[in-house]
Amino acid sequence: MKLYELSNDYQEVMQLLEDDNDNIVLKDTLNALEGDLKDKCLNISKMIESSKNSIETIDNEIKRLQGLKKTKQNTEKSLKDYLLYSLDTCNMKKLDLGIFKLTVRNNPEKVVISDETKINNKYIKKTVVEKIDKKAIKEDYKENGILPEGASIQQGKSIMIK
Repeated sequence: MKLYELSNDYQEVMQLLEDDNDNIVLKDTLNALEGDLKDKCLNISKMIESSKNSIETIDNEIKRLQGLKKTKQNTEKSLKDYLLYSLDTCNMKKLDLGIFKLTVRNNPEKVVISDETKINNKYIKKTVVEKIDKKAIKEDYKENGILPEGASIQQGKSIMIK
């Protein structure tokens, strides 16, 4: 039986038991349903815990792979720099290797800032970010009970498994 079916049956028996509190059969049925409900909830809790462990393992694997990726990127850059240095030293602009063709090219010019404090203010770009202050809305609501148009207060529920 599915958890929602057990929950529905449990509620129905509770309602019947409220109407007829002395009924032994209903009490036995309620106890049986409660046991089944506990078993289902236990199994679902185990599944959640297993899922949490899998997520942690996946997160660790992602970190490991990101480290490996960074290592490969650094190796690639180092090898490219080595090739560039070697070709520059030999004053070669092109080299045909059959399956590869190497070409030394000039990149576009770029500005490098060594000390930001010495840069004139005319080169400083200011950006403004507008953001709704949800905390202030909540505090105002708690104080005066009024919400601005377009806002509402919601309270969700969550389950905590220890």
